[in-house]
Amino acid sequence: MRQGCSKMFEVEFTIPIEPMGQGRPRAASIGGRAKIYTPAKTRKWQQRFDLLSNQYAPPQPVAGPVHIDLGFYFRRPQRLMKKNDPPGAVPHTAKPDADNCIKIVLDSISTWFAKGDAQVQSISVQKFYAEKEKPPRIHMIFKEIEQ
Repeated sequence: MRQGCSKMFEVEFTIPIEPMGQGRPRAASIGGRAKIYTPAKTRKWQQRFDLLSNQYAPPQPVAGPVHIDLGFYFRRPQRLMKKNDPPGAVPHTAKPDADNCIKIVLDSISTWFAKGDAQVQSISVQKFYAEKEKPPRIHMIFKEIEQ
């Protein structure tokens, strides 16, 4: 713990939202000038995630390094709903890529950082298809690391 400071910030929570990957920036020509923009689907997802996760944010932006654990639970496809399929979470090895899922979450919680997501020192990530009886979601543990 830092001298003269309170406990390091740590929070664990689950957001009931279908995970998705960060959409690639798009380019358009407007009035003869190129403009780069974020796809609407990505912006809407980020706004919804921000709204749902904001209640877990630290009282002030974190100034030091952080570690983040992310569990992405995607909607289970019908092909994995057969009686013989396992009832628990099943590894997800399809698109979207884990790095794109990480990017959209970090961009959505960027206000949690004093200096931006460059403060993320380490990330642990897992992708699953959700359990048969559970909805898609994102489980997150956010920890400020002691310096």
